[in-house]
This record gives sequence, structure tokens and C-alpha cells, in this order.
Amino acid sequence: MSNSQQSGYSEDFMNAAYEAVNAPMIDFKENSSNDYVLCTYMKPTDVPGSEPLKIAVVEKSTNKVTYKTSVSNGSVKWVDQYKLELVSPPGIPNGNKATLEDYTYTIDVKTGKRNKKLNVEVKN
Repeated sequence: MSNSQQSGYSEDFMNAAYEAVNAPMIDFKENSSNDYVLCTYMKPTDVPGSEPLKIAVVEKSTNKVTYKTSVSNGSVKWVDQYKLELVSPPGIPNGNKATLEDYTYTIDVKTGKRNKKLNVEVKN
């Protein structure tokens, strides 16, 4: 959901999202049950990867931020009702055999737990 489609959100929810991401414009994407919203912002620059992707997840009923991070050269998307897929590759890959899967994680937005995509828990 883009900024131009924000009118359906409560002011409290919007305030929580803007405070968490600390950005002038945010993209909003609801999960399949419409009870959590993924909020993202990346400042456009002339140098790709120089600005981090800011990420927050807000529970709509409480306006509570349940997950917040920022990643360089990354991406994030919903993969099921309460899980995100976060791709966070380093600037310099870890060895010649590393693939994008080595830097892909799932995040449970209810618990905030971050796991390798292969379901091996990672310590934050």
C-alpha cells in the first residue's frame, strides 16, 4: 500500500509507524489478515546501497511496533500471515560460495524472532 492510500489508517497507527521508521514517507503493506502492517522507507540516492532500508512492523489494533530494523542493500516482504522474509546481504560477500540464501531470514512479527530461512535460529 503506498502513501497515497493511507487514508484508511488511524492517526495513532500512522504516528507509531512514522516514529519507528523516522522518515518523511513510508510504504505500507498489510499482512493477509490485515492486523499487522509492514512499514518501509529507503531514501532515494544516486549511489545504490548507500542508504539503509528502514523497516518496522506495527500491530494495527494496539499501534505497537513489534519489529524494527534497518538493513543495507536489503529487501523485505510478507511470506505468510505473520512472517516476513528479509534479505540482508553484506557489502562484501562471505566467500565465493555464498548465495543470497545465506543472507535470507524469516522474521515472526508476533515474537520478533529472526531465523535463517532454513529455520535455524539466529541471535540478533
